[in-house]
Amino acid sequence: MDGWVDAGVNVSGQDWAGKPQADLPAFLFQQYLEKFMGAENDAAHRLEDCQILMVDDLGYLPEFILADVRYSVKPAESVYSAWNAGNGESRAGDAWIRNKTEKIAVFRGSEWHVLELIGTA
Repeated sequence: MDGWVDAGVNVSGQDWAGKPQADLPAFLFQQYLEKFMGAENDAAHRLEDCQILMVDDLGYLPEFILADVRYSVKPAESVYSAWNAGNGESRAGDAWIRNKTEKIAVFRGSEWHVLELIGTA
């Protein structure tokens, strides 16, 4: 869809076979967040930790699932972190940015299920 961003994570239909479709958005969004936990990420984007707080399924269509995700992140660098942008709550003395939200879509195909980022919820 126009304006949606490929998150760069997917799972094969074969690997997901037999697992609940309702778990697919949380699984792929967790994979997306974990991409930022490696040392290969620059300090502004790197995460030390992350938590998915809630996934609210908004609808199922044959080709995709829409969902709202609420999550918290602990950036490696708090002052100039890219994670400060958008929404979420930060408090003095707390390294976490809490209650960030994102609308996502999971495109379901026979071979691959792909995560797309739609925007902040």
